[in-house]
Amino acid sequence: NQLKMASAIQRENVVRKKDGSLCIPETQRQDGSWRKERKVKEGYIPPDEVPAYKTRGQIEKETIASLPPPGMTSTIEYIAPKPTTKSKSQKKAEKRKEKKRLAKEKESALDSQVDLLTETTLKLQVASKKKNEEKTESDPSTAEQQVELDSEKDKLKKTRTLRKKLKQIRELESKIASGALPNPEPEQLVKISKKDELISELALLGVDYDD
Repeated sequence: NQLKMASAIQRENVVRKKDGSLCIPETQRQDGSWRKERKVKEGYIPPDEVPAYKTRGQIEKETIASLPPPGMTSTIEYIAPKPTTKSKSQKKAEKRKEKKRLAKEKESALDSQVDLLTETTLKLQVASKKKNEEKTESDPSTAEQQVELDSEKDKLKKTRTLRKKLKQIRELESKIASGALPNPEPEQLVKISKKDELISELALLGVDYDD
């Protein structure tokens, strides 16, 4: 058994030469001198390098000691964080914020439609004006039609300007009401005071104002 154990153990610093023999190569000491090469007998292990014999009970005891305590696993389990629950006030604030966002998007889309419609109308009027100018000399009634077109064009431009001013006033009122603008400037207050006047001008043009 000792011979089998010795043959299974590989000694440190032992090399096999080309002729098949084993040896410990020469090494240099700290003082600079060299140790001679030493031959090693095949299968021979010095007693101080042979591991101590352990009984089966000792091996089982060491194996049990290396295991984690009962109830614990050797791997770390991942515990997912619990989802945070929002309070009622947080939910209400989010709903108000979403409502404002949707209203703003709706208003922006409506303004874009109005601008597009106004621009299209103006383009049609310009094209119609050019055609009417060509017919003015042959048909006297085209001059009256041209006056009507110019009047309608001025009406659309004025309507667009009034709507833009009322939109600015509506945004100022919203900021003041929400507290985002606690101390408005005098010029802003003057602008807000002209709201009724602008609405009246729209009514004279035959346009309703939707607040």
